Amino acid sequence: MRLPVLALGAIMALTASASARDRFDADWGGDCGPALQCWLEIRPAGKAGTYRIRYVAADRMDASDVRCETRGNVRRANGSRLVGTISGGKLIGIRSVGAGRISVSGSGGSPCGLPLRVNGIYTPIGD
Repeated sequence: MRLPVLALGAIMALTASASARDRFDADWGGDCGPALQCWLEIRPAGKAGTYRIRYVAADRMDASDVRCETRGNVRRANGSRLVGTISGGKLIGIRSVGAGRISVSGSGGSPCGLPLRVNGIYTPIGD
């Protein structure tokens, strides 16, 4: 009898910690064009509801060959949306669209002067 009670307690603890996880705090992969791989890193900035972001576009076969990198700051606008700016003062919006994905929009054009797509759907990158 004691083992099932302990197992149930462990499951409840894991469920509680998983539900408390910040849905935006992750690395996200997107499609920025042919021959490139792109990702967006979102991390809490310390102050509640604020985040630092980093967008990177690199060669599809060699992630160390970075073609573009831009950074910015966003804040939580409501439970499922972040708003802010990236380098150059370009506006950016990030929202949760379900199924563990986010949508990025409003980047105001291509960063780094390259023909890149920042806008679009991103999925979590995991090991």
